[in-house]
Amino acid sequence: MQEKNQIFNFLENIFKQTLIPNNQETQKQILIDLDSFQKKSNFVTDLFNFLQQNVSQSIKLASILWLKNILKQHFEQKIQVAQNEIDFIKENILLLVFNSQFRIQKQLVEIIRIISQNEFPINWSSLLSELVLNLNNDDLGKIKIICFILHSILKKYKYYSMNLEFEKEINEVIQSCNSLFQLFNLIVENYSIQPVDDLIQILRLILKIFYSIFFHGIPRNNFKNMEELISSFSKIIINSNFSTDENFIKFQVSLIKFLKIITIRNPTEMENYSSILIEIVFNILLNTDNEQKFDKVFIYGTNFFSILCRKFKIENLKILQEDYQQNLFEKIIVPNINFTENFPINTNEQLDFIRWEIEGCHEDSLTRKGAVIEFVQEYSSLNTSSLNLIISLIDFHFQKYQENPKENWEFKNISINLLLSLWKNLDIDSVENILKEFILPEFENDGFDNFNSVLVLDSLKFIFTFKKNFSFDIFKQVLLVLIKILQFPNYAIQTYTAYVIDKLLFYISRKFSKNFKGEIIEIYYKEMLNNLWNIFEKENELNEIIMKAILTVVLLSKEFIFNYANDLFIQICRVVEMLIKNSQNSQFNYYVFELLSVFNSIVFERKMVSTEFVEKEFQMIDFTFFNNNEQLAEYSIQIASQIMEFFGNENQDHFVKFSNFFSFILQSFHEQIVSKNYSLIPCMNRFISSFITQFSIPYQEIENVFNQLWIIICKCLEISKIQEFGFELLLLISKQFDLMQFNQFIGEIFEKLLNGLNQCKISKYNRLFTIFVLDFIGKYETQKAIELIEYSNKKFSEFFEEIIETNCSQIEDEIDKNECLIGLSRMISEIDPFGSMNLVWSRSFILCIKILDISEDIIFNYESIDENEDENEDEVVFSLLIHAQRIENQEDSNGAEYFVLGTKNLLQNYSDLNLRNILEKLFCEEEMNSIEKALEKI
Repeated sequence: MQEKNQIFNFLENIFKQTLIPNNQETQKQILIDLDSFQKKSNFVTDLFNFLQQNVSQSIKLASILWLKNILKQHFEQKIQVAQNEIDFIKENILLLVFNSQFRIQKQLVEIIRIISQNEFPINWSSLLSELVLNLNNDDLGKIKIICFILHSILKKYKYYSMNLEFEKEINEVIQSCNSLFQLFNLIVENYSIQPVDDLIQILRLILKIFYSIFFHGIPRNNFKNMEELISSFSKIIINSNFSTDENFIKFQVSLIKFLKIITIRNPTEMENYSSILIEIVFNILLNTDNEQKFDKVFIYGTNFFSILCRKFKIENLKILQEDYQQNLFEKIIVPNINFTENFPINTNEQLDFIRWEIEGCHEDSLTRKGAVIEFVQEYSSLNTSSLNLIISLIDFHFQKYQENPKENWEFKNISINLLLSLWKNLDIDSVENILKEFILPEFENDGFDNFNSVLVLDSLKFIFTFKKNFSFDIFKQVLLVLIKILQFPNYAIQTYTAYVIDKLLFYISRKFSKNFKGEIIEIYYKEMLNNLWNIFEKENELNEIIMKAILTVVLLSKEFIFNYANDLFIQICRVVEMLIKNSQNSQFNYYVFELLSVFNSIVFERKMVSTEFVEKEFQMIDFTFFNNNEQLAEYSIQIASQIMEFFGNENQDHFVKFSNFFSFILQSFHEQIVSKNYSLIPCMNRFISSFITQFSIPYQEIENVFNQLWIIICKCLEISKIQEFGFELLLLISKQFDLMQFNQFIGEIFEKLLNGLNQCKISKYNRLFTIFVLDFIGKYETQKAIELIEYSNKKFSEFFEEIIETNCSQIEDEIDKNECLIGLSRMISEIDPFGSMNLVWSRSFILCIKILDISEDIIFNYESIDENEDENEDEVVFSLLIHAQRIENQEDSNGAEYFVLGTKNLLQNYSDLNLRNILEKLFCEEEMNSIEKALEKI
């Protein structure tokens, strides 16, 4: 007992400290103490027993949070808690919940949820029955917390996939929860004499439980319970005074969501209750006003009616068509289809409104108007009578509008929104007649003095929605209207018009491809572009929707736009300058540079390039590149690469003129690398490749560019993450240029290569190094190669010695070491053996032999080496044997003597092998004579 008290005192003290602001040292000590306690046996049991002690609620809450975290880690397999301790919690936690205050109860319920996710129902079968059994009492607080627990543990069933095992499990759960039906009905019977707030919360929790367990459908044997339940729904709604209390509003939402899911899952069975379902939801809708807090109730209720229209037979919807028809349209449809009548005054709010219209929405963000339009769409599809009813409603509101257009503009707004909901049911002739009679005439007059922003927006939405119903001639009239609306003095409307133009042009270009270019784009593109650019000039904002429309017009008018090229380029330059000042809009950035790329392709194809144009464009790219914006820098590099690729060898004068600019980009890229930002490497790879491959210019004329390039290569070779990029640049230069021009860099390059060997995985680095040296040596006559190497004779010799001393002796991996040796031997074997071989090369051969000597314990331990590896090692040895014979033919007899001596020492370890068999596998017949002569001398 004393030990238990000591543990409880320790826990009380430690959790008390967690509630006090502490310095870092104290916090660290608390964590050490808790970690130490956690290592004791039965620490979870002790912690749970501590929760039942008489301590302050704050300390108890802190300890519960720690226990919750421990259990999470246990089930995530980060720590291990004994199963007997988990079982102890399961046996005692409900009693603790019932005897705790609500704030503590909520956290304990979370612990139940964590355990139940992993243990219920298989390893905690008693939980559900114990909870349901405790429902049989008069304590509303206890009933509420039990329902809260049930909801917490059962909501996981919404996310299960339906299969036989799950079906069996969920049916057992449903059977266990049958008493919830009786509880719900009992509460409804006593609704008027009990505390309403607690009852509503309990009813809502029960509905959420039902939603989870019936999410995949209602078993047939439960429909008797469902009938009584629906009757209770009707009683509570019809007899309700429809309080504006938040809990009652949430209850209505939960009720409609439950009715919706069971109607979707069991439409045939639920159709038997169609009249009462309509009556319940209709009463809810009629008693919701326009306050925002009722939005969800209204949206879910209207959406439920849409589902009934889709799922139920028309004869079961007569009540909706006849008995409720007048109230349906007068009190629900018409007021709410016009719910957004007050178009936002603030420009930013208007743009948000437009973006919502463009992007659409999912069910959770559906507006009242959106829900009503969806319902009208479904309702009008029921039969001819329903459709005619909607059409008559549209005609009525149009007539009211025409009586006094200025005062009655809302009636036209209602008519157009009703029309939008009929997009499935209107034929081409009807759409064109409406357009000609009610939409286009509004825009015939000059100016916009009498225009209403909402009605202009309605017209745009009508055009966009019904575009598939328009003939080619109608499209031409529509485009003229859209060009005019681009001048409407409302930025949000201009933005939406640009969006409609963008989509409409692509649609027309596909549907009427034969007539499109000659009869539409060639005639209208200049006016469209001018109006779109004017929006930028006036508003000075980075609007990606307008930019996208400009890009679309330019793409579709490529054949004609060369006459407009100068104006277009001036406008692009101005927008890029805007972008430099504020480059946060990534979509806008993309469209601007895409436009610049398209523009370049147009002017380059038509040979319209001038030095002034290129200078201006480089200056523009220069600005964006040094704007500390990674994305802009990437786009700039892409454009610069494109310019170089278009120039090609025919425009060398341009390249020389702008070599300072290219050097500047390389310098900036070098700064990015130094600051460890490697994100621009992919686009810089294209830029440098274009630079190297496109221009055959004397090195001296662009020395500044090459100097910067060598600095980048050297830096890349120092950094393991980007060494491969450095090698690729090195290989690219060696293929395109005479490296003898750059002999002052060779010594430094070899140094960097050597440093790289010390930093990274030897096999991969050596492969890249070998490729470079082979390519380098293979490009020049042996004499030139020797001259280049002799330039840094000492460095080259030290280079091989360093490989031996700092790498081979440190490589423990047999495969890596063998790859290194094979690579070096192949590199040396590529040198022309009949040139003027000197001491540098023979010394290098000797050093390779030394490498083999260092690793002879690996190379010659044939018991532990696979057959394939034997062949690789044989290749190393006998490629060097060939060199022994070759060297003896040269004047440098001392080098040959040393080499043969080294080979003799090596072959002492090779005496057990059948040399001839190995040699015949490795070398062709013509080489055998030279090899045998070398062997004889050894």
